Amino acid sequence: MCNIRIEQLYYLIEVAKTRSIRLAAERSYISPQSLSEAIRKLEQYFGVDLLERSYQGVLLTEEGKMVVDKATLIIKNVEDLKKKFESGSSRRQTSLLTGDLSIIIASYAINNIFYETLETFSNKHSNVNILIKEDDIQKILLDISTGKAELGIVAVLEEFYKEDESSIGSKDICIKPLFDDKMVACVGNKSPLANRKSISMKELLKYPVVIYQAGPWGELRLVNFLKEFGKPKKIITSSNANIFIESIVKGLAVGLSSYLFLKANPSFKNNVTALTLNYNLKLNYGLVYLKNRNLSEAAKEFIALFSAASPLK
Repeated sequence: MCNIRIEQLYYLIEVAKTRSIRLAAERSYISPQSLSEAIRKLEQYFGVDLLERSYQGVLLTEEGKMVVDKATLIIKNVEDLKKKFESGSSRRQTSLLTGDLSIIIASYAINNIFYETLETFSNKHSNVNILIKEDDIQKILLDISTGKAELGIVAVLEEFYKEDESSIGSKDICIKPLFDDKMVACVGNKSPLANRKSISMKELLKYPVVIYQAGPWGELRLVNFLKEFGKPKKIITSSNANIFIESIVKGLAVGLSSYLFLKANPSFKNNVTALTLNYNLKLNYGLVYLKNRNLSEAAKEFIALFSAASPLK
């Protein structure tokens, strides 16, 4: 008879919380098939049915409720021991995680939250090698689907998010929404617009506009989006953050930036004036990973840290 593994108990508890195999699998970063198999082995071990399906979703049997009650106590005790050892022994401060973690990230997603997460992760798991690439959403989806990257971080305008979510759903790729960030128009402090507090999208296009976006596909989408508000006077596109920043600071163009991007670049923030847009333009952040790939412990840890650093927490 096989032994019980602690993650099987985690999976059963998640099913109890969500009443869904699919949602429990998504929260656990494994495929629904793998989660179902793990619970099936639990049922074989105990010799009872733990779950039953109903119009309300997947529910626990009476035996399943008993197992979840005991499993919750077991996991709490294990976590309490882990915390005690981590705080009580300097030898436990060094993480046992090793291996590689590959991340592909969208341009606008590189902000203070990402930097804080990367710093915390690197300090805590010094034996994990980290490879970070920057690209647009198309390349992110391609690298995740082909296994070239384990984890993707996207930052997409809300207007494009549903379109991308639909595209992602057809590729065996999962997207986990995290938080939103508001977009503003940034102008150099010496710009004639610097004494303004707000600006409309239509009026914005009367001035040269600089776009910061990695990849030609992302640039094209943003250009087409702007054209919906009128004919732009001039558009500058760049995948280089420094060119984007300097174009605004030196008064060459107006740029669209998020609050988090400003916060992550304090020298940029101090040299520009942020104007409220008379259009509710939001940037949606999300984590992207392959549905049927069991994520490494390093990837799970990075996701947990990134989620915990969210401004909504």
